[in-house]
Amino acid sequence: MAALGGGPIQETPMPLSFAALLGAVALLAESSVPATDPSAPCYTGLDETRRALAKATGERMVRNPRGSVPMHLFRGTPTGCARLRFVVDAEGRLQEPVVELAHPDTRFGAAALRLLSSAVFTPGRRPREEALMVVSFTLEAPPATD
Repeated sequence: MAALGGGPIQETPMPLSFAALLGAVALLAESSVPATDPSAPCYTGLDETRRALAKATGERMVRNPRGSVPMHLFRGTPTGCARLRFVVDAEGRLQEPVVELAHPDTRFGAAALRLLSSAVFTPGRRPREEALMVVSFTLEAPPATD
């Protein structure tokens, strides 16, 4: 919110569970992602091999990272997504993350990278294994408190 008198904008972080953002993994079992899903734009152009890779990557996650994203990320849109390509090393750590696609703008890619940075995956059978993940963001109202 902007402070009175035109002061600086204060960012209010919104806590998010990475597991809640990964609703896309379950959708990969289907041949197509419903157009109403916030992650649909990030699946556009993926062939079956890359969809399978994204599904396998989600199944290999052993520690879901937690974090927060700034509320300004959702200014003007309640949803977004990012497609990330990276390597999982022999210890299960994330290496060389790259944002392949962010929709509707690059802020969603930067937020997805921040959340993914603390993820841990099952170790690969080889020293370096390619991985692909789609992260969807949906602005939700905080739970009501009594």
